[in-house]
Amino acid sequence: MIDLVRDLSRLILTTEFGNRQIARILNCAPNTVRRYRLRLKELQLSWAQAQSIKDASLLSLINDGRRNLAKPFVIPDWSAVERELRRPGVTVTLLFQEYCSTLPPEGRVMLSEREFGRRLHDFRKTLSVSMRQVHKAGEKLFVDFSGKRIGYRANDGRTILCEVFVGTLGASGYTYVEAVRSQTLPDWTMAHVRALEFFGGAPKIFVPDCLKSGVTSWKRGEVEINPTYAELAAHYGAVVIPARPRKPKDKAHVERAVSLAQRWILAVLRNRIFHSLDEVNAAIRPLLQAYNDRHFSRQKDQSRRSLFDSVERAELRSLPVNRFEFGAWSSMKTPRDYHVMADGRAYSVPHTLIGKSVRIRLGDRLVRVYHQGQEVAVHPRRIEGYEPTTLAAHRPPNHRAWAERDAGDTLIWASGVGPSVRLMVESYLEENTNALIRQQKLGALRTLAHEHGGERLDKACSRALRIGARAVTSIRSMLKARMEDAPIHEAPSQPSATGPHRNVRGAVYFGGEA
Repeated sequence: MIDLVRDLSRLILTTEFGNRQIARILNCAPNTVRRYRLRLKELQLSWAQAQSIKDASLLSLINDGRRNLAKPFVIPDWSAVERELRRPGVTVTLLFQEYCSTLPPEGRVMLSEREFGRRLHDFRKTLSVSMRQVHKAGEKLFVDFSGKRIGYRANDGRTILCEVFVGTLGASGYTYVEAVRSQTLPDWTMAHVRALEFFGGAPKIFVPDCLKSGVTSWKRGEVEINPTYAELAAHYGAVVIPARPRKPKDKAHVERAVSLAQRWILAVLRNRIFHSLDEVNAAIRPLLQAYNDRHFSRQKDQSRRSLFDSVERAELRSLPVNRFEFGAWSSMKTPRDYHVMADGRAYSVPHTLIGKSVRIRLGDRLVRVYHQGQEVAVHPRRIEGYEPTTLAAHRPPNHRAWAERDAGDTLIWASGVGPSVRLMVESYLEENTNALIRQQKLGALRTLAHEHGGERLDKACSRALRIGARAVTSIRSMLKARMEDAPIHEAPSQPSATGPHRNVRGAVYFGGEA
């Protein structure tokens, strides 16, 4: 620009070229040449005088006339205008109309829409890098793990290093920081839950990095979100739009927040010694509050908290009544025994799904099974023991008929046969044996009742209970030998030559005399 001013001055003052000729030579507009010619004539400046003036002074001298002729415009508060632009649905045109809706003071004029937009654009270029992108209030939550970790000392003297989760809202920069045990899926998802409870609402979009707990795969632009993470987002009415791999500018807000959290929180705690994760987070909370209350370097009257309270809090979605419950997802084909595995334990599904793929959600309290998006089974999660969990409705009819011969139905049947049979069934149910063996014993009693009649079976059970021979084989032997009515003789009082032994039954057992 300075070279153009000096060349213009030389050609205007030393030649007789017209405005268009000079404009063609210097590749500028004829009106610019005309304006400079009038200004040089007004200043009564010769080329010799212009040569003695420094470049910057010459430029200021010639252009001073434009500054003096500038209209006394009404200049809005560009900080407030830029802050309003972050609200959902607010546009530059709307803000210009609101600017023009008030009458200007006497002697001053309003900016045109074009000039309003240009000056707003120039103002936004002066803001810090982390604020150049305009994010609508309540729209995005940027989340990431800090590269630097913080640790605590365990009881055995080992130092346990913890990850630091950082989440920051796009419009206000309001930030949440928490130490978690790892970057695994449970810690990742539940840190989101606590962050949303800290904000008191949920945004429309989660913007994570491409870590495995959030993004299962990213191939040729096709993104596969971790099913548990997608379920978390859906629970709070949000969607997941991850940042592109190796594109940190996609999540510049959280990159900046991570850097500041390392500076104002982790660096402050670098010499502290902690003894538990809870103790670490207790130390982080007051530093986080101070960080959110700290004023911006270029906007001395604003802080992250004040922006959040004035701009973003009202735009967040209300949290659902039920807190998100973590659940790990897996898939498998239903085997022939119609039981799927979760956490090393078997849970039943409808037998009609044998050979078909199902998805299993292992939650803290419940195990849910889905087929083609429909929930087909729900079971309480087993924490102790490894016995299968089976619902009768999931069995085929023949399996159900066999299973229903156990427990309550068998007791009802036994009561109808006789009191001794019921006592025998109760003794089998109290045994701490394998369920299959117990079921076989109960089924064998039903078979004996069918073969020999209920009355004889009741007598045989009575005799078996009195002599301590509760095995099904012993009862079957009595019935075959028709010994259910045989008298029971007491054993002699003198001790046996061989001495007492649990394997020696004696003459009483066989119905004879000692």
